[in-house]
Amino acid sequence: MSSSSDTRASVTLDAATLQKIYTGKVIELDGVAVTAINAHAGSELRNRFLRAFLNQDEDRYTAYWTVRRYIGKGASPREMPNSTDVINFVKTTPGAIGYIDETDLQPGLNVLLKPP
Repeated sequence: MSSSSDTRASVTLDAATLQKIYTGKVIELDGVAVTAINAHAGSELRNRFLRAFLNQDEDRYTAYWTVRRYIGKGASPREMPNSTDVINFVKTTPGAIGYIDETDLQPGLNVLLKPP
């Protein structure tokens, strides 16, 4: 999980908060609107993220967001096709967070949380 180095350095993230962000229950941290980014549906990276941090699989996560959208509780996080797009979005969007493979980590990103 990473964010732009331009966001507040004091922001910390625990697994419970991360889960709330990716399930639409937290939309702001320390006064900054959070924009969560997902890897594309069905990707191995997304599957690992869902298992490690949300304790869900793709079907459960998609069903969860289908219900939330239907009852007017928001829309699922935007999807990006690859890590390069996630990195570019996070670097240029205040409050954006996303997840990438550790091998794609680069300068200018803050690691907020690593998988257990």
